[in-house]
Amino acid sequence: MAAWRWAAGSGLVPAADAGERLWSRAVVEASDPEAVRAALPGPVGAGVAADRLTEALGVPLPMRRSRVTAAAVGHLVRAGLQAYLGGEVESPDVHPDQMAVLGRRRDLPALLDEPMPAVADTGA
Repeated sequence: MAAWRWAAGSGLVPAADAGERLWSRAVVEASDPEAVRAALPGPVGAGVAADRLTEALGVPLPMRRSRVTAAAVGHLVRAGLQAYLGGEVESPDVHPDQMAVLGRRRDLPALLDEPMPAVADTGA
């Protein structure tokens, strides 16, 4: 399921055509399953993603900067900065390459400090 969500989010498969986040049988059967599997080397759990973002902030961490948490990864997904690939909505699985790109952003500390959105679609 995570690979399909990533394939849909990255344009490898067409957008849902049978309702919100639903695909018709014809679209699913027309997709290339090997390409879908290859597009996602394996989702990264929120805890691992949080550790990688903490490392990206630098060692030692800047003064008064706490470690990144799995909940913060959920915040980044709800803010639209990461694709939701499954798992717990509050601490979702994400794509490893997408997480690596986010970890290289110079504005990462500011992104982590933004207030949580009150209502957001996680794609769950």
